[in-house]
Amino acid sequence: MARIARFYGWSHDEVNRLSIRVFNQYYKAITHLEAEELLNECMVGDYPHLKKKERSKIHGKLNSMVYQEDVPVMTMDQFARKLVDGK
Repeated sequence: MARIARFYGWSHDEVNRLSIRVFNQYYKAITHLEAEELLNECMVGDYPHLKKKERSKIHGKLNSMVYQEDVPVMTMDQFARKLVDGK
């Protein structure tokens, strides 16, 4: 309960008013949202400083956390090219 309250900025009473189904949905979403945020931080801050192999390893791990389904995963280089070229 405390994790949900802290993550979303809700009070204890607000969390208590959630149905168990909604509570579980919000709780499960935290890991996904944290991974997305961390992925963004890594892409922006660490990309220029890491070796290609390490960038790919971290990027792949975070992508698997964010996209927990079978979707094509871009490497950091592919993502950077897509940002620059739009392709």
